[in-house]
Amino acid sequence: MRYAGIFCFAAVCCFVIGGMFIGGCSDDDEISNPVSPKPLAGVWAPVGTGAGLSVSGQAFALTVDNTELILGGSFSSVDSVAANGIAAWDGSSWAPLGGGITGGPVRALITFGPYLVAGGAFDHAGGTSVNNIAIFDGSSWAPLGPGRGTVVLALAFYIGVLLAGGDSGVDGGLAGFGGSWITLDPNMDVSAFTIIDDTLIIGGSFDDVGDSSGDNIVAIGGLGFTSLGIGIQGSVFSLAVYNGKLIAGGYFSSAGGVSVNNIAAWDGSAWARLGTGLNSGVYSLTVVGNLLIAGGQFTNAGGTGGKYIAGWDGTSWKTLGTGTDGMVWAVTTLGNQVIAGGDFTTAGGVNAHGIASWTPQ
Repeated sequence: MRYAGIFCFAAVCCFVIGGMFIGGCSDDDEISNPVSPKPLAGVWAPVGTGAGLSVSGQAFALTVDNTELILGGSFSSVDSVAANGIAAWDGSSWAPLGGGITGGPVRALITFGPYLVAGGAFDHAGGTSVNNIAIFDGSSWAPLGPGRGTVVLALAFYIGVLLAGGDSGVDGGLAGFGGSWITLDPNMDVSAFTIIDDTLIIGGSFDDVGDSSGDNIVAIGGLGFTSLGIGIQGSVFSLAVYNGKLIAGGYFSSAGGVSVNNIAAWDGSAWARLGTGLNSGVYSLTVVGNLLIAGGQFTNAGGTGGKYIAGWDGTSWKTLGTGTDGMVWAVTTLGNQVIAGGDFTTAGGVNAHGIASWTPQ
């Protein structure tokens, strides 16, 4: 179903649905030749005292608010501190946020202004009944209207509007909130957002959105949805901007007709490989210094090594020590550190359950 009309969430922020406007507020090119990865100089460490089990479950989402690290997932404690589903690290200790989040995992986090928004598949935040999404003002949690009808997997703040993406369905898919929810496209499965050159990029599992003909990744800017070539032939789970290029990660073997392995770069006109890529899914991307960091299910980056996390320096893939011993669901940057969250017990051989930091040397 398509929605026609103009919806203005604020004086300067409007959506034109139907016309799909949001506004107001070479096939064989490679980035480089394949090179076997080499280890990067750096140190892994647990995020916490290391005295207790770091995360008593799985870490699915990470974000940074100034100098504070926010962790979301499915757990009841972090570093022996009771915290349901969400917790904050101030550089010296972990603390719960409000009464925490229960009823299911936190899968996405975003901060804007004084607020933190969490999305996922949960039904309570701070003891308040919510529907897969909630907002925290620094002291208490509150619902965002009636919430979303399906799991929320991605969040973005674009031209003054909070965007939520997730599984397709009634009150699902792609939606915007500016006092009330407007479902922009309920038929999209959305897993990732990023912004490049004031243009919103959406990744997931979908085809032929609006007037675009590209699959699984589209741009919104100007007068509607715009294709990025013929898109990506497979699911997109993560997006980032690196050296002025858009980077997409996920489960796919072709981007714009170019043979790739689960990660590719878009320069504004064509898709390209990043070396020989990664041998399995890429769930999260971040940038620290001159490195693009990928986390996921892969155990081979660019040829050998690179278990579940690896770095691309613009020329070749590098390992971060011995990586982790299990899945990396989320990566982010805190100062000059890479923070990895997931379903692992060690990182670089160091005991670090579910969350760890890597500091380049």
